[in-house]
Amino acid sequence: FSRGMLAKLDLAISMLGDPEILILDEPTAGLDPISKRSFMGTLKDVGYGTQAVLMSSHQLSDVQKFCTSATIIHHGKTIMQSGIDRILEEAGEVNDYLIEFKGDNDRLLHELRRTDGIISATEEANGKIRISLEKTSVATDVLQDVAGKAGDHIVGLTQQEADLEDAFVRIIEKNARGGI
Repeated sequence: FSRGMLAKLDLAISMLGDPEILILDEPTAGLDPISKRSFMGTLKDVGYGTQAVLMSSHQLSDVQKFCTSATIIHHGKTIMQSGIDRILEEAGEVNDYLIEFKGDNDRLLHELRRTDGIISATEEANGKIRISLEKTSVATDVLQDVAGKAGDHIVGLTQQEADLEDAFVRIIEKNARGGI
C-alpha cells in the first residue's frame, strides 16, 4: 500500500464508532501532493459532518487550507489561540517583496543588505531576490535608490501574500520581544 492509501485507511479506522472528536497527528506527513489533496478532501468531508477534528501539524499550509482556528505552541507554551484570519492579522502587514532585476544580483544583494529600511535580502532559486522591509511605505523609494546605485533596473516587483508560516514566525518573534 502507498502512504496515501494507508493514511485514508487510518482515517477510516479512526472514524469507526462515530467519535465526536477525531484527533490526527501530522496526518499529511510523507504524502505526495496527489495523495495529500485526496486525503485533505476526505478529511474536509469528515470535518463538515458532526465530528470535530483536532489536528497537530508542522505543515502550516495544510492548517491554513483546512482549519478554521489554530493554536500556536512554542516550546510547550501556548502563544496564541484564535481563528486563522485573526492569526494572520496579528502577524501584521507583510513587508516582503520578490524583485526581478536586470543586472548583477551579487552586487545588488550587497547593496540591499547595507541599505537602511531593509531587514533582509536573499536570492531565491529562480534568481529573484526576496527582501523584507521594515515598512511597506518605503518600498518604492528604497528599491529605486538601491537599483540606481547598483546600475541595475527593476524588471518586476511583487508584494508577497501573508501565509500561516509567515504569521507563525512573526508571532513567535513578537512573543520573544514581549509583544504578545
